[in-house]
Amino acid sequence: MQTSGTGAGGAAGNVVITAGVGGAETGSGAGTGGTGGDVIITPGAGGTGNTAGIAGVVWNRSPLQTCQFIPTATITADTTTITVAQLRAGVLVCSRTNDADLPATLPTGDVFGAAMKASHADEDSFMFTVINLGASARTVTITTASDFNVVGNMVVPITSSGLFMVRRTADTVYTIYRIAGA
Repeated sequence: MQTSGTGAGGAAGNVVITAGVGGAETGSGAGTGGTGGDVIITPGAGGTGNTAGIAGVVWNRSPLQTCQFIPTATITADTTTITVAQLRAGVLVCSRTNDADLPATLPTGDVFGAAMKASHADEDSFMFTVINLGASARTVTITTASDFNVVGNMVVPITSSGLFMVRRTADTVYTIYRIAGA
């Protein structure tokens, strides 16, 4: 962790936390490089006693800014299996040209669990958005394979979007929630 003091003009310094870089592939150049490290912030557990103490939390007391890469996950086929990489990118855009409804199927819990990093633990979650840019009456429906539980409406109507959260409940078991949208 790097810290810096007061900057020029009295501006406060920054706190920078950077995880380790994945190792380079060795050999012929056809292999896969190592996975980069995660930054995990874990608050303290509540104390024990006659009345248990309340566990600590991570507070964010300022506007939160994140890095959103350009969405490359565009769904154009008549049926599709959504990959874990597409979900983790955060935005799925559907811009099909035919009038049929689109079933967009999540991978199985086994595939999902294998694609996530080792630091991905029970109760961890992430969010993604589906944007339906269709020009007629078709919908996008998130369907699930094995090891997924569904909470809420998984249908994203024409010219609208839906916000979803995927939460790990066990090693290869997940729940998908519809958080917001039409």
